[in-house]
Amino acid sequence: MLDTHNISEPPIDQTLADTIFQAATMSIIIFLSVFCNALVLVCFYQHRSLQTFTNAFVVNLACADFCFGFMAMPLTLVTSITIDWIFGESLCKFHGFALILFSEASIWTLTFVSFERYLSIRYPFYHQRWVTPRVVTGAIALVWGISVIFALLPFGISEFTFYRFNHICVADWRISFQTTLVYCVCSIFIPFMFMLISNIGILKTALEQNRKVDVKVGHIRNITIRPTETSHIDSMQLQAEQRAAEKARARKKKEKRATILVLAIVGAFALCWMPYAITTMCLMIRNHECLWSSRIFVASAWLTNLSSGLNPVLYIVFNVAFRRAIKQLFGISRRTGLECSDGGTFVTTVTYNRRPEST
Repeated sequence: MLDTHNISEPPIDQTLADTIFQAATMSIIIFLSVFCNALVLVCFYQHRSLQTFTNAFVVNLACADFCFGFMAMPLTLVTSITIDWIFGESLCKFHGFALILFSEASIWTLTFVSFERYLSIRYPFYHQRWVTPRVVTGAIALVWGISVIFALLPFGISEFTFYRFNHICVADWRISFQTTLVYCVCSIFIPFMFMLISNIGILKTALEQNRKVDVKVGHIRNITIRPTETSHIDSMQLQAEQRAAEKARARKKKEKRATILVLAIVGAFALCWMPYAITTMCLMIRNHECLWSSRIFVASAWLTNLSSGLNPVLYIVFNVAFRRAIKQLFGISRRTGLECSDGGTFVTTVTYNRRPEST
């Protein structure tokens, strides 16, 4: 057990300019988290073509991020201005519980999304057999079960306390270094390693498939541009091969978009969560060497909140069908369908569930 009396906290060096900047930044993050995730949920509700069981992962992620921005972040915004907790002990416990619950739900949903994407691109046949409504429902239940356990742990082995240097109520893990280490590893580093391993497999498989598609398309192209050498080839067979090549190119394009989206989401997770994990562990392990400016700790905590607002923005940036759904929602586009120009659907590019090819 650590002697909490020997653990110092970083000095509070927040100026009026810092307060204005932090409040403005948190307001933007709250807007992104609440408004953009609400857009995701509304799009799924209004467009029947998006209502598939595999899209439940995306809906679950949007729900967790929306609740995080709606229930937890406003309290953080107020404390960034007051630099003190003014809401009472009970609400401090609720704030800490909500921070952990919705953060963990978002983190573990991203973990399952990465694994589902890997299964889809590496083993498409087994993906269609294994990823069933029952499996998806069980996975989402497991996500919230894990999240609830992590959120309840401080009530039994620690306590929630307000840290003035980063303006949040969190579990006081200074009571035990060993407990803090295990908690951080299980709640942040383990899911991140699962994401990393899954996405390495995704990249490796995508590169292999791209090479195969390029070879196949190149072979069909050579046959097409040399008619004198193909007089003996049945025209129907040639047309069938050309259609297969077109489908292969379209599939390659859709898989590339889906892979980029997942990599962007996981990359954003690492960018937003690693600084907080590192600063927290440094403060615990080498306390007197990590008493940096409170601005550093506030920035690392703000980045974790930003993760909830980035996910829906990434959907809009990297997914054509989702952008079209947003345009339809605001009356910008008159198109009634969500089909992409290359024949793909939102289900394929966001939830990574292959759609059977029509012949």
